[in-house]
Parts: sequence; structure tokens; C-alpha cells
Amino acid sequence: ADVAKISPHILNAEKFALHLGTFFVSKYAHISKAFVTVEQLRWTRIQIPDNGKFAEHSHVFFRDGDDKRVVKVEVCIPHPRRKLVGKVVAGISDLLVLKSTRSAFENFSRNKFMTLVP
Repeated sequence: ADVAKISPHILNAEKFALHLGTFFVSKYAHISKAFVTVEQLRWTRIQIPDNGKFAEHSHVFFRDGDDKRVVKVEVCIPHPRRKLVGKVVAGISDLLVLKSTRSAFENFSRNKFMTLVP
């Protein structure tokens, strides 16, 4: 779609998804509802040797973790064509967290269903 190339919201997943959905329902009369899913991944520039030090490469990246921001947008114009309605749901998926310090099980609730040994 042309909107992807010119959207001022390319760095904001929610606004970009709303912009894209609005583009389709506004431009094409036969489309009254659009569903847009955006996954925002983390990328980090690769470090390369540069005069005995390391510098960020200008156009090579690696995927920095499996987690991603996920945005799901529904944009519709109810029939007959009236006010535009948008619905946004956003969150994080595939996030892995490890806490290794002071992670003992202590001071937790005890009840008859407890199977963890104190």
C-alpha cells in the first residue's frame, strides 16, 4: 500500500496500524472494515572492527531477542458510511525473563494445596 511509504507514524506501531486501516476503508468504497496486525521486532546494529575499536555497521543488524510488540487494529466505517471507528489491542509476545539473584521461594502463602517444600 502507498501509505506504508509515506506514513509519518512508521515508528509508532499503534498509530501506523490505525493509519493503514484508515487508508483502506477511506480509499475503497467496497471496503467497510480492515484488520491490521503489526509485529515490531527488536534489531541491533552489528559491531564491526574499526581502527582497533568497534563501531556500529551502518546497514547490518541482528535480531536482538525473540520478544515482539504485537498490535492488532480493527478499523471500520459502519454502513451506511458514517463516522470511522477504530479498535486497538496491543501487547508483548515471546518475552523471556530470567531472574537469577535473590529468587528463593520464601515468605510465600501457605495453604492446604501447597506442594512446595519450605
